[in-house]
Amino acid sequence: MKKTIYVMFMLISLSLPILHAQGKKSAQEITTQWMEQENKKSYELFESVDKELKRRSSQAEASHGLLRIFKPAKYLIGRAANIAEARVLNIPGKKGFYGGEYILEKLTKIEINNNRLVLADYQINSSYNTVLYSVANGKATELVGSFGMNDGVRLLTLGKEVPVFVHVGKFGGGSGSSHTFYVLDQNFLKQVLFCPIWATGGIDFIDYDHEGNTKIMCSTRINHPKSLLNLLEDCEDYSPPLPILYCETIYKWDVNRFSIIGVRYSFYEEQVEKKYRTKKKVF
Repeated sequence: MKKTIYVMFMLISLSLPILHAQGKKSAQEITTQWMEQENKKSYELFESVDKELKRRSSQAEASHGLLRIFKPAKYLIGRAANIAEARVLNIPGKKGFYGGEYILEKLTKIEINNNRLVLADYQINSSYNTVLYSVANGKATELVGSFGMNDGVRLLTLGKEVPVFVHVGKFGGGSGSSHTFYVLDQNFLKQVLFCPIWATGGIDFIDYDHEGNTKIMCSTRINHPKSLLNLLEDCEDYSPPLPILYCETIYKWDVNRFSIIGVRYSFYEEQVEKKYRTKKKVF
């Protein structure tokens, strides 16, 4: 009798982990449910965003795919200057970046709200660097530089009621890059937004509600947020590789700073497939 009870006890004990595991959800299921819950918060906003992107994409196809034409953000175009002026302004004709010596190829002058600025474009082979200088008392002072992107430093306006931004793009090596936005404050730069880009992703400018002030959308692969990681700890297959996430974040200028007005999550693999299916240029 005792032997029979012992055997039954052992069988029940062995079956409990199996029954428990069968009641658990997979990492894919938990992540999907978490994303659906989070995406509800910005559902209507991204409906408008998707509608505007679709409209813009159809216009681009009718214009030989030149998507940049339809971006509502406006980059300020300055006045070309003679490279000989570089010596007068104390701007170097050669500049070292990451072990290479880049040659000054172009100078562009821009004046904004009594700020005199000069964009200096340096190049070596097919690699580019742009440096922004402020000019005071006839001499230039370096403010910020880019690395690895053509026109890596540009001046940008998003609407009538927002300041002019300095947009700096940098190549970070491998599949990484970044976009940083600054405002000018008496010949000094104040950082107001930083968008790191990891793997497939980029930034876009969109006025989805047509109110006249353009928003910035940053899209990138991301690490798992803590709230999701806490849920995944109890999944049946909690071990690498976990589902890879992709995040789209929309920022709007609000008085004196950028505020997040919408976030949407999806699976990274879906975005990669979408990119190559549509052959959309991501920058």
